[in-house]
Formats: sequence, structure tokens, C-alpha cells
Amino acid sequence: AGMLYGQLRKAGSNPAFLMSASNGTIELINTFGDDVRGTFVMRPRFSLDGDDSARDIDARLLAADETQAYAAVTAFAAAANLADSLNPENIARELAARAYTTPHGSVHFNATGDSERPSFDVFMWTGVKWERTGSGPLNH
Repeated sequence: AGMLYGQLRKAGSNPAFLMSASNGTIELINTFGDDVRGTFVMRPRFSLDGDDSARDIDARLLAADETQAYAAVTAFAAAANLADSLNPENIARELAARAYTTPHGSVHFNATGDSERPSFDVFMWTGVKWERTGSGPLNH
């Protein structure tokens, strides 16, 4: 992706690349440098605060993954306790019935099991940091 993006820019194109979080790594920045300035990545909403340099981004993502896993287990355990059951249908009903407090704030799931708050945001590499683009409902 970095090579293609850089070559398109050098050819006079103004491409818009939206990549997964797995592409927005220190390796991308170190390998392609300024050639990837302006690329976009979808990152887990709670992984970055927008001021992260390329140096510490991988460690922050790993820490965010661990925190999100802890939050998911916390909500699941609370719902299982309220349901007084390990039956998945009973737990799903409890998860849909109320909000749960997690390390990432309050989380609520709808009747189909989808989270009521966005999971990802779009970030752009500015050449210095990954900057949140302001897309999506950022105040949830």
C-alpha cells in the first residue's frame, strides 16, 4: 500500500487510501517516510488520542487491545451475573438491556448485539503523527 500510494503521488495523482489499522504501523512510516503522508487508517477508537508519534504507536495499540479485551470480559461477566446463567441467549438479553461501565466508559448494546458507540475512527498520517480526521460521531 505504501509503495503504490507513493508511486501514484509521484505520478501526479492525489489518491485517497483508507487502510486497516494493521497497515498504520511504524514499519509503514519507516519504510516509506514522506511517501505515505496523507494516508488514512481505521484505528480502534480508544487506541489513540491523536498525538501519537510513529515511535510509540505499536505499544499503544497493544495496550489498547488489552484494555478493550478486559472491558469486553468485564461487561460479559456482569451480564452473566445479572442473568444468573452462562446461557449465551440470556447473557445477550442482559447485554442489550442496559449500559455497562468499562475502562472505556459506558457501553450499551442494541437488540442485535451491536455496540451503540463507534468502534473505529479515521486517522491520517501527517508526517509527524496520526491525527484524528474528525470523521464520525466523536462525542460518544
